[in-house]
Amino acid sequence: MNFSFSSEKAKYINDKAIELSSQLIIVESEEPTHKTENQPAYTFLKNKGTIDLSNMMTGDRYDFVVDVNQKIKEKYITINKRRFGFNEQGFLEICKIVSNIQKDKMFYLTISERFLSDIIFEWTIDKFIRKKDVRSLSDHVIQHCNEEAQLFNVYIPILYLEADFQFVIGMVSFSYISDEYINSLATKIEESFRSGYVETLGNYKGQIFAICCIEAEKEKAIEIAVQQTTNAIDTLRIMSPTVQLPELPCYFDLDLRNIHQISSYVLTQPLSNLQGVSVVTNSKPKPFIIEKTSWEVINREGLKFVHDFLLKTLHEKTELEALILNSISNFSKAIATLNLHERNVQLFTVLESLLLPGEDVPIIDSIVKYLPKLVTTDLEQRKLIITVAKEMYSVRSAMVHHAKKKTFKIDSIRIIQVCCRGLILSLIKLSFTKKTKTEILKEIDDRIMLV
Repeated sequence: MNFSFSSEKAKYINDKAIELSSQLIIVESEEPTHKTENQPAYTFLKNKGTIDLSNMMTGDRYDFVVDVNQKIKEKYITINKRRFGFNEQGFLEICKIVSNIQKDKMFYLTISERFLSDIIFEWTIDKFIRKKDVRSLSDHVIQHCNEEAQLFNVYIPILYLEADFQFVIGMVSFSYISDEYINSLATKIEESFRSGYVETLGNYKGQIFAICCIEAEKEKAIEIAVQQTTNAIDTLRIMSPTVQLPELPCYFDLDLRNIHQISSYVLTQPLSNLQGVSVVTNSKPKPFIIEKTSWEVINREGLKFVHDFLLKTLHEKTELEALILNSISNFSKAIATLNLHERNVQLFTVLESLLLPGEDVPIIDSIVKYLPKLVTTDLEQRKLIITVAKEMYSVRSAMVHHAKKKTFKIDSIRIIQVCCRGLILSLIKLSFTKKTKTEILKEIDDRIMLV
């Protein structure tokens, strides 16, 4: 990749870089808490969420403070027992430079905030503390971005999913690590490194992965791959048999956000026979298996349609497209929720986000007004949807407002789930001509007025 700054942007960055020297602070070095056999290898400094790994590392030591969103808000380095860095106010100045750089679309799409803040921090330390002869910050950033941005294959393990073949959703390919796959790539690697490569990937044979090819800096490549894999898994969930069969558990997910234990156990010990300890083991969740027939069914449900939508919205999105992607995510979470009363609450959250024209409009009134018209043209089906929506909304209200679990028929939640999916597919079609949900709801209101 070939990154560059305009002369105006380079001047802004270099002017701000000089100002960073006034934000640098020197604080007394703190000795980390002494590690004993009963203590972890890290400690928190000043009770501020700063992780100190000093007793595991040699050389310069970094520590930082994060906010509630796990974003760095203070950062320090200890050099020869002296601690330098930026407090919250000072680090904010680094964030302003990063924000300005990422106004350029090329940087925003390929370079992570963390990478930029790290190299700006390091440049500041080199120039003002280590007194090194460094180039301008703008040139320093460009050099590192050009060096680090490249094509990466990113492999994300997927749990509780099996497939008879490789398949693609959006920009994500789902495949096993096999001997054939390893050998096909091994031929492109220098012979001196080939055996190590084969051994490394060989450890993961038999595991299904989501594989993305991303051109970006490494951290950004991972960030993009995780987001696109999340979208792909969410899409597969809302097309899964669980939509039509609500009682069928849906376990498959990215390994990094999986909430289901691979296995668990309970010990029992009768007081009358203390030596009679027994172990009750719960088996791991059953995987979702994709074979040719089920794949054809999933595609008939609309998978290819959503696949094309994911590709269309990789970068820029309209307000409506962003709302649809958020709804796919929320619907996916609902489908993966095993408690059906809790799932019902989440389903109405999806409907509410898509169908409420404003905050002062009663939720159920909007749902029964717009939902039937967006998912079907059959009058009898519309009547059924209105009846079931009112029934299940009362179940939702009892759960939310009174923590009561009203009984309902499994077919009722099935109808709501099918309607959620139908609504999302309908809005995807409309997104080719509409930019906001307000346009869509107003068009329905206008038709009602004409009638």
